[in-house]
Amino acid sequence: MAFQTVTPIRLAQASMTTNYLAIYTCPTDARTYMKDIIVCNGTAGAGNVYINIVPDTQAVGASNAIYFNYSLAAHTTFQWKGTQILNEGDTIQVKSSTMLKTFASTATDNCFTTNTSSGTESNVQVTIANHGAVTGDGVEFTGAVAVGGITAPQLNTSFTITRVDDNNFTITTAGTATSVATGGGTGITAIFSYAPLPTITISGGEAT
Repeated sequence: MAFQTVTPIRLAQASMTTNYLAIYTCPTDARTYMKDIIVCNGTAGAGNVYINIVPDTQAVGASNAIYFNYSLAAHTTFQWKGTQILNEGDTIQVKSSTMLKTFASTATDNCFTTNTSSGTESNVQVTIANHGAVTGDGVEFTGAVAVGGITAPQLNTSFTITRVDDNNFTITTAGTATSVATGGGTGITAIFSYAPLPTITISGGEAT
């Protein structure tokens, strides 16, 4: 089959997920030229991305990756330019790890402050400078000790964040504070998981 016309287009633009996602399929009776890839991580976390050109009838995997476990730093954009050819039925499939950042002592020392306001005794304010999180992001703590009536097991678990400002956020524990106190110790590790995952934009042309 002779291809007479090439139409430049944006082939795909999507937010990555933690499982492979097919973001483009080469149409019937066409050939696709992939010319440009831009991946943007807008979060404070770092992780890894995977970009695959998967031939029709094949399974996605390392054998058809063009980027496999590629490290992507916080607040980073990378761009690829070149030429890759997709035939009818071939797909572009992508995925990303969760974007993570770890804080430890001294940034996390005695970062918890309890409160005893009626109805909110389970809420704990956390102070970690430049945490980079927004409401809805996740955080997991280890190494904390009890503070203000909130036990260590009630602190050393995963939470959804409610952002207060650049240096503070709140979490809702399973405990009930019995006093207003600041503490938690100097052995705390906080691992943040940020959303959304990186976005990918792919441009090229379809020949028909």
